[in-house]
Amino acid sequence: MLRNLVAITGNIATGKSYVAEIIRRDYAFAHVDADKIGHRVLTLSEVKREIRDRFGDRVFAENGEVDRAALGAIVFGDRNALDTLDAITHPRIIAAAREEVRNLLDAGHRVLFEAAVLFEAGWERDFPVILLTICHHEEQVTRLVRRLGCLPDEARRVIAAQMPQDEKIDRATYVIDTTHGPRAFRRTLDLIMKDILRAGG
Repeated sequence: MLRNLVAITGNIATGKSYVAEIIRRDYAFAHVDADKIGHRVLTLSEVKREIRDRFGDRVFAENGEVDRAALGAIVFGDRNALDTLDAITHPRIIAAAREEVRNLLDAGHRVLFEAAVLFEAGWERDFPVILLTICHHEEQVTRLVRRLGCLPDEARRVIAAQMPQDEKIDRATYVIDTTHGPRAFRRTLDLIMKDILRAGG
């Protein structure tokens, strides 16, 4: 039963969401996305009040909602600011995620929980199985440049601000290297999922 609950994580531009979609579609897992829950959390009145108290009006759009791009521009360049934001949002995100996961498990679903900051937020103890996506650094840079339309040096700064992949590898149950695309990693993913489902009974 425990292996009906799987977490997937990975640094930016390592293919985490792409792999999560394959698992959702091909292995009949319900998908809980921490990022989407985080977006909902930012609309809560008490959260907006705390964010305004700490970051001011500059991170709010004209409609009164949090401007995620403006907020991101501040916190991704300032570790203290990011810690402040995390302290506001992470407890609410994990509480909402736990409720959503519990309801899905109670209804008999296999559940895949996707979170980019699983290890950073200390959420790993909630999940018996953790799947990590990794990617060669230069391919990661190339993907991020394409996604953000930024210069390679900016992409490298974004990547460098995250927890190193090597630290995450040691803490994951399974690792998928997506460097060479789905044709290269799909067999590995299939073997991993068979192992997970077999163990789950």
